[in-house]
Formats: sequence, C-alpha cells, structure tokens
Amino acid sequence: MRIQATLLLLLILATILPAQSLPIRWSGEARFRSEADGRDFRLNTPLNLYTLSRIRLGAETTPSDRITLKVTLQDSRTFGQEASTIANSANIDLFEGYVRIDSLWNSGISAQLGRMALAYGNERIIGGLGWQNYGRVFDGLLLKSRSEALRLDLFLMNVSDNNTAPASVNAAGTAYTYDKGITLAGIYATLPFSPVLSLDLYGIHERNGNQTKKDTIDYALTTLGGLIKGTSGAFFYDAEAAFQIGENKRIEVAAYMTALSAGYAMKGSFLSSLSVHADIISGTSPTGKEFNTFTANYATGHKFFGFMDYFINFPVQTFHRGLADLALRTSLSWSDGIHSQLTFHHFSAMENLSSAAPLNVTDAGQEADIITTIKYSPALQFECGAAVFIPNTIMRTAFNGSDLGVWGYFTTHLVF
Repeated sequence: MRIQATLLLLLILATILPAQSLPIRWSGEARFRSEADGRDFRLNTPLNLYTLSRIRLGAETTPSDRITLKVTLQDSRTFGQEASTIANSANIDLFEGYVRIDSLWNSGISAQLGRMALAYGNERIIGGLGWQNYGRVFDGLLLKSRSEALRLDLFLMNVSDNNTAPASVNAAGTAYTYDKGITLAGIYATLPFSPVLSLDLYGIHERNGNQTKKDTIDYALTTLGGLIKGTSGAFFYDAEAAFQIGENKRIEVAAYMTALSAGYAMKGSFLSSLSVHADIISGTSPTGKEFNTFTANYATGHKFFGFMDYFINFPVQTFHRGLADLALRTSLSWSDGIHSQLTFHHFSAMENLSSAAPLNVTDAGQEADIITTIKYSPALQFECGAAVFIPNTIMRTAFNGSDLGVWGYFTTHLVF
C-alpha cells in the first residue's frame, strides 16, 4: 500500500508536469513527539515511553482556471511498531484529497469535493485535531460563499458508511443493505462586523444510523449555537454557547455547552498575557429521564480541557455527567523565539457520579500544564511540556489510583 501510493503520486506528477507545465505548490511537515506517560495515578509504576511520528507531503496544482487539485499523503506511526527492521507496515494513507472549483458557474460560490480537514470557530464543535498523531478529516462536499459582510459554509459529510460498491453486479451484490453509518451536515456563518469583532452562527445535524437497540437508531442530534469573538485595545475575549436537541436511543435529548474567555495582552512584556477561561458541558443526572449530556464528537478538546487529555471525549470520559472547567492561563515571553504558557485547571462534573454514597460527588481534580515553544527557524520549532493532575473522588474511582497523574513530552516540528 505504501509503495503503491507513493508510485501513484509520482506517476500523476510525472504525467502532469511535462504535459501541461503546471506549477506544483508543495507543502509538508515532519513531526516527532516523545512522551513520558504516567496518567494512571500510580507513581509506583514506571512511565510509559513512546515516540510518535507524523510525516505529511502535499501537492496542489491548478489544471485550469478556477479549478484546484490538492493531494496530501501522510505516514502516522509509533517508533518501533514494525514487526522487525525489515518489515513493511504499508502505513501511508491519503490524508487530504479533493477538487475545488472556485466561483462555480460564476456564482461566487466555491465547491470542494473529496477528503478534507474542517475547523470552525474555536474548534469546540468541529476541529482539525492537530495535536492527535493522525488528525481529523472528513469525506464529503463543502460549499463556500465569501463576501465582506458574510462568510458562509455548507457541508455534507459521510463520516461512516457500511455500504460499498459490489464486486459483481448480481442479485447478492446489489441487494439492499441498511446503512448503519454516520452523516454530518451543517451550516456555519461568520459575520465580520469589524477587524476586531466577529459573530459566528451555526446549525449542525448528526445522524448515527447504527441500531444498538433493535429498530432504533443510536442518535440524531441537532446543535444550534453561536460564538462572539473580539478585542478592545489590549483586552481580548470570546463567548460561545450551543444548545443540542434530538434523540439518543429514543430518549429525548436536551443538552447545552457554554464557554467564556477573557484576557489582557501585554506586548513587549515578559508577562505577555493573562486570561481566565470557563467551559461548561451539561451532563445527565444519574436519576434523570432525559439525555442531557452534550455531545461534540468532532471537537478539538485538547485546546481547552487540559493537555493531559482526560476530558476530550465528552460523553465517555466525563461518564455522561458533564464537565465544569475553570482555568487561569498566563503566557511568558523569554525572548523573540522562546515562549511559555502556564495553565491551571479546576475540573468538576456537572452532575453527581452516582445518586448513592460515596459517589454522590462532583469533584474531579486539578491540572497544571506548562508548555514551552522554541522557534529555531521559520521552518523548525521545538516544543516541550509537562503536566500534573491532582485527582479527586471521580478520577480516583475511574482509574483506581490516588497518586498524582504525571505526563511530559518533547516535540520536533518541521513545516514547509
């Protein structure tokens, strides 16, 4: 697979260049991250040590006016995962591959079809998940309209599909098969009121056709929300809220998410910024009859809920009880090329873990993160980080450990 994909890309480029003399715009990255993982809340056990590798190579060309083709290949792996030094895991995959038509039929609307990354707003609802070693991409159609007064996106994505083209056209191959897959559709609008103030409004619908319960789809969720973001002199702020309705295995859904951030930037100062953050994710009471757990399957939680990633999957990692995260963050500038960020989080559940003692509690714990970025050159930077988590009742129960959770990493990142 790896050799075939590489040869295919080379053949495409070899055909395009001589035939039409098309310019190729290259892009890529090589990222290597070593981690020391002690997030099990047991200091008497050794740290898990591993190194993650992500290499991307992208090519973009314009075969004719207003038509763009983009292809990005990716190898994502863990060091030492091959069976031996002469094994071949055939690990290269298509990360992005799409055709974009700008000003479709002179309408001012662009259409993008294929596999692509999506990121909207602060990425609390849909994000690219850049921290994760693979990243997140979608297969589908994206329509864009751009003007000074409005930026509008409409998308329809096939997240999961169990139907495939038949190997042979016969009675068995063409028989109807119920689609248990997941579809994601939405509209995202940005109103840039001024260079320092914008408002985002969105509506997103996700349907999971799988039937864990017979004759009942797993869920159909509609999320409506908005984000306001701006600056006023040295002050910066954003506020986001979303409400979610629908059904989860025939149980009515009524859930919400709110977030508020505000800070002050001090340019040219060692203490370059100071900010406070509050994120509230609704949860379901252990005695509740509605499904009140806010679900954001495509968010970039790593940006908001602590770098140790205990709470990036809202329904599962929050035990369906929701989450309240209060955070204080400061940024330090050691020099033009060296910066640090310190963040302190206090986590608690929105609902009791259980209605019975001793789990009728909401305390989850506190986390402290420190991240330092060193810019070696415009193309190369290093990043290192360390974090500790002080567990309270919820985390001690979930992990069956009561020591500090510890974690650290070092990243080398080259981009072009």
